[in-house]
Amino acid sequence: MSHLSLNQHELLQVFGPDSDLKYIINHYEEEFQKKGEVICRIHLNDLNLSEDDESRLKDTPISEIKTLAVDTENPLHLFDDVLKYWTKHLPNLIDSSDKLAQSLRFKSIDQSAVELSKFIDHCHLLVNSLNSINSLCQHRSITLPSRWITSELKLWKAFNELLDNFNNKNTTIMADIIEYDLGDSLQTWFEVLSEM
Repeated sequence: MSHLSLNQHELLQVFGPDSDLKYIINHYEEEFQKKGEVICRIHLNDLNLSEDDESRLKDTPISEIKTLAVDTENPLHLFDDVLKYWTKHLPNLIDSSDKLAQSLRFKSIDQSAVELSKFIDHCHLLVNSLNSINSLCQHRSITLPSRWITSELKLWKAFNELLDNFNNKNTTIMADIIEYDLGDSLQTWFEVLSEM
Protein backbone atom coordinates (compact mmCIF):
# COMPACT_ATOMS: atom_id res chain seq x y z
CA MET A 1 0.00 0.00 0.00
CA SER A 2 1.20 3.49 -0.85
CA HIS A 3 0.18 6.70 0.87
CA LEU A 4 0.26 10.22 -0.56
CA SER A 5 -0.51 13.18 1.68
CA LEU A 6 -0.60 16.76 0.42
CA ASN A 7 -1.56 20.09 1.94
CA GLN A 8 -3.10 22.95 -0.01
CA HIS A 9 0.25 24.63 -0.68
CA GLU A 10 1.65 21.41 -2.15
CA LEU A 11 -1.48 20.92 -4.27
CA LEU A 12 -1.16 24.45 -5.68
CA GLN A 13 2.40 23.66 -6.77
CA VAL A 14 1.02 20.89 -9.00
CA PHE A 15 -2.46 22.16 -9.94
CA GLY A 16 -3.86 25.50 -11.00
CA PRO A 17 -6.03 27.62 -8.66
CA ASP A 18 -9.14 26.75 -10.70
CA SER A 19 -8.71 22.96 -10.22
CA ASP A 20 -11.38 20.95 -8.43
CA LEU A 21 -11.40 17.69 -6.48
CA LYS A 22 -12.55 15.61 -9.47
CA TYR A 23 -9.68 16.86 -11.64
CA ILE A 24 -7.13 16.22 -8.89
CA ILE A 25 -8.42 12.70 -8.18
CA ASN A 26 -8.46 11.86 -11.91
CA HIS A 27 -4.86 13.03 -12.17
CA TYR A 28 -3.72 10.78 -9.32
CA GLU A 29 -5.77 7.82 -10.57
CA GLU A 30 -3.88 8.03 -13.87
CA GLU A 31 -0.52 8.44 -12.12
CA PHE A 32 -1.05 5.46 -9.83
CA GLN A 33 -2.45 3.36 -12.68
CA LYS A 34 0.90 3.75 -14.44
CA LYS A 35 2.48 2.13 -11.36
CA GLY A 36 -0.08 -0.70 -11.41
CA GLU A 37 -1.97 0.61 -8.37
CA VAL A 38 -5.52 1.79 -7.75
CA ILE A 39 -6.85 4.33 -5.26
CA CYS A 40 -8.62 2.56 -2.43
CA ARG A 41 -9.14 5.42 0.05
CA ILE A 42 -9.33 9.22 -0.13
CA HIS A 43 -9.24 11.63 2.81
CA LEU A 44 -10.33 15.20 2.18
CA ASN A 45 -9.61 17.65 5.01
CA ASP A 46 -9.11 14.64 7.34
CA LEU A 47 -12.52 13.20 6.37
CA ASN A 48 -12.60 9.69 4.88
CA LEU A 49 -14.62 9.91 1.64
CA SER A 50 -17.07 7.24 0.52
CA GLU A 51 -17.80 6.92 -3.21
CA ASP A 52 -21.00 8.91 -2.63
CA ASP A 53 -19.03 11.65 -0.83
CA GLU A 54 -16.53 11.74 -3.67
CA SER A 55 -19.32 12.17 -6.20
CA ARG A 56 -21.10 14.79 -4.10
CA LEU A 57 -17.91 16.80 -3.43
CA LYS A 58 -16.34 16.43 -6.88
CA ASP A 59 -16.69 20.17 -7.63
CA THR A 60 -14.90 21.24 -4.42
CA PRO A 61 -12.41 23.93 -5.50
CA ILE A 62 -8.75 23.59 -4.55
CA SER A 63 -9.16 26.69 -2.35
CA GLU A 64 -11.36 24.58 0.00
CA ILE A 65 -8.98 21.61 0.08
CA LYS A 66 -6.76 22.03 3.13
CA THR A 67 -5.41 18.46 3.03
CA LEU A 68 -5.76 15.55 0.63
CA ALA A 69 -4.53 12.05 1.42
CA VAL A 70 -4.72 9.11 -0.96
CA ASP A 71 -4.08 5.44 -0.18
CA THR A 72 -3.37 3.09 -3.06
CA GLU A 73 -2.97 -0.63 -3.41
CA ASN A 74 -2.03 -3.15 -6.02
CA PRO A 75 -5.38 -4.55 -7.30
CA LEU A 76 -4.21 -8.13 -6.89
CA HIS A 77 -3.53 -7.51 -3.17
CA LEU A 78 -7.02 -6.04 -2.82
CA PHE A 79 -8.40 -9.04 -4.67
CA ASP A 80 -6.65 -11.38 -2.25
CA ASP A 81 -7.88 -9.37 0.77
CA VAL A 82 -11.48 -9.46 -0.45
CA LEU A 83 -11.34 -13.23 -1.03
CA LYS A 84 -9.88 -13.80 2.45
CA TYR A 85 -12.48 -11.52 4.03
CA TRP A 86 -15.45 -13.34 2.47
CA THR A 87 -14.16 -16.86 3.00
CA LYS A 88 -13.85 -15.91 6.68
CA HIS A 89 -17.17 -14.00 7.01
CA LEU A 90 -19.57 -15.85 4.69
CA PRO A 91 -20.15 -18.69 7.20
CA ASN A 92 -21.32 -16.06 9.73
CA LEU A 93 -23.63 -14.50 7.13
CA ILE A 94 -25.04 -17.94 6.29
CA ASP A 95 -25.64 -18.58 9.98
CA SER A 96 -27.34 -15.18 10.36
CA SER A 97 -29.67 -16.03 7.45
CA ASP A 98 -30.99 -19.03 9.43
CA LYS A 99 -31.43 -16.95 12.59
CA LEU A 100 -33.11 -14.12 10.71
CA ALA A 101 -35.52 -16.52 9.01
CA GLN A 102 -36.54 -17.93 12.40
CA SER A 103 -36.91 -14.43 13.78
CA LEU A 104 -39.21 -13.44 10.92
CA ARG A 105 -41.32 -16.55 11.48
CA PHE A 106 -41.80 -16.06 15.21
CA LYS A 107 -41.61 -12.27 15.67
CA SER A 108 -43.07 -9.32 13.85
CA ILE A 109 -41.16 -7.65 11.05
CA ASP A 110 -40.70 -4.65 13.35
CA GLN A 111 -39.02 -6.85 15.97
CA SER A 112 -36.73 -8.29 13.29
CA ALA A 113 -36.00 -4.95 11.59
CA VAL A 114 -32.48 -4.46 13.02
CA GLU A 115 -31.42 -8.03 12.12
CA LEU A 116 -32.96 -7.67 8.65
CA SER A 117 -31.23 -4.35 8.05
CA LYS A 118 -27.82 -5.74 9.08
CA PHE A 119 -28.33 -8.83 6.93
CA ILE A 120 -29.24 -6.76 3.87
CA ASP A 121 -26.27 -4.42 4.45
CA HIS A 122 -23.87 -7.38 4.59
CA CYS A 123 -25.41 -8.87 1.46
CA HIS A 124 -25.02 -5.52 -0.33
CA LEU A 125 -21.36 -5.48 0.68
CA LEU A 126 -21.00 -8.99 -0.72
CA VAL A 127 -22.61 -7.95 -4.02
CA ASN A 128 -20.29 -4.93 -4.28
CA SER A 129 -17.30 -7.17 -3.55
CA LEU A 130 -18.40 -9.67 -6.20
CA ASN A 131 -18.78 -6.85 -8.73
CA SER A 132 -15.25 -5.65 -7.92
CA ILE A 133 -13.82 -9.16 -8.25
CA ASN A 134 -15.64 -9.67 -11.55
CA SER A 135 -14.38 -6.34 -12.91
CA LEU A 136 -10.80 -6.99 -11.83
CA CYS A 137 -10.84 -10.48 -13.34
CA GLN A 138 -12.10 -9.13 -16.66
CA HIS A 139 -9.43 -6.40 -16.74
CA ARG A 140 -6.65 -8.83 -15.80
CA SER A 141 -7.87 -11.69 -18.03
CA ILE A 142 -8.36 -13.92 -14.97
CA THR A 143 -10.81 -16.74 -15.60
CA LEU A 144 -13.75 -16.78 -13.21
CA PRO A 145 -15.04 -20.10 -11.86
CA SER A 146 -17.58 -21.76 -14.16
CA ARG A 147 -20.39 -21.31 -11.61
CA TRP A 148 -19.90 -17.53 -11.36
CA ILE A 149 -22.67 -16.38 -13.76
CA THR A 150 -25.31 -18.83 -12.55
CA SER A 151 -24.45 -18.05 -8.91
CA GLU A 152 -24.75 -14.34 -9.63
CA LEU A 153 -28.16 -14.76 -11.29
CA LYS A 154 -29.37 -16.93 -8.42
CA LEU A 155 -28.31 -14.32 -5.85
CA TRP A 156 -30.02 -11.47 -7.73
CA LYS A 157 -33.20 -13.50 -8.19
CA ALA A 158 -33.37 -14.24 -4.46
CA PHE A 159 -32.76 -10.56 -3.60
CA ASN A 160 -35.48 -9.39 -5.97
CA GLU A 161 -37.95 -11.88 -4.52
CA LEU A 162 -37.01 -10.80 -1.00
CA LEU A 163 -37.61 -7.13 -1.84
CA ASP A 164 -40.93 -7.88 -3.55
CA ASN A 165 -42.15 -9.78 -0.50
CA PHE A 166 -40.80 -7.10 1.85
CA ASN A 167 -42.87 -4.51 -0.04
CA ASN A 168 -45.91 -6.80 0.30
CA LYS A 169 -45.07 -7.38 4.00
CA ASN A 170 -45.19 -11.15 3.52
CA THR A 171 -42.86 -12.26 6.31
CA THR A 172 -43.54 -15.98 5.84
CA ILE A 173 -42.26 -15.95 2.26
CA MET A 174 -39.44 -13.57 3.25
CA ALA A 175 -38.31 -16.08 5.88
CA ASP A 176 -38.37 -18.90 3.32
CA ILE A 177 -36.39 -16.86 0.79
CA ILE A 178 -33.79 -15.88 3.38
CA GLU A 179 -33.41 -19.37 4.79
CA TYR A 180 -33.55 -21.42 1.61
CA ASP A 181 -32.81 -19.26 -1.45
CA LEU A 182 -30.39 -16.74 0.01
CA GLY A 183 -28.90 -19.25 2.45
CA ASP A 184 -28.22 -21.65 -0.43
CA SER A 185 -26.87 -18.84 -2.61
CA LEU A 186 -24.52 -17.65 0.14
CA GLN A 187 -23.28 -21.22 0.62
CA THR A 188 -22.60 -21.44 -3.12
CA TRP A 189 -20.67 -18.17 -3.01
CA PHE A 190 -18.60 -19.46 -0.11
CA GLU A 191 -17.66 -22.48 -2.22
CA VAL A 192 -16.97 -20.41 -5.35
CA LEU A 193 -14.79 -17.87 -3.54
CA SER A 194 -12.97 -20.63 -1.63
CA GLU A 195 -12.07 -22.21 -4.99
CA MET A 196 -10.46 -18.96 -6.10
